[in-house]
Amino acid sequence: MPIDEENEEQAIETFTDLRQPPDVELQVLTCRMQLSTLIQGYYDSQCIDALDMRLLFLRLGLVDGHCSTLIETGKELHMSSENVRRRQYVILRKKIRDDSFFQLLKTYHQYVRLPHGIQQSLWHQGHFAHKNTDLL
Repeated sequence: MPIDEENEEQAIETFTDLRQPPDVELQVLTCRMQLSTLIQGYYDSQCIDALDMRLLFLRLGLVDGHCSTLIETGKELHMSSENVRRRQYVILRKKIRDDSFFQLLKTYHQYVRLPHGIQQSLWHQGHFAHKNTDLL
């Protein structure tokens, strides 16, 4: 059913109600900006390369707010989803050792559902109290 002028205001109110509260949206935006800055810093200090940085941006939803799947990330980076998974594992378990990054990622996870592999990295780094309750 098309929206005419009478129903337009009601439709706008309905869609507005589906969004998160402004303070939550601000917190998500702040976390995204801080994560982007940290990841850019790791690139600048040569802890990660450009492909690693792009992979993290896609998987964490820092580009467009959508946390890309392994398949979506693989298509974007022209690699298999298995190679994306392996590379992500190495980045989060071996290359990035900064506790502040994982603390910020944990905060971000309170507002955004992160991909399973990212959640597991948080658990591995000791930022979840119990694996089974936080990975649901």
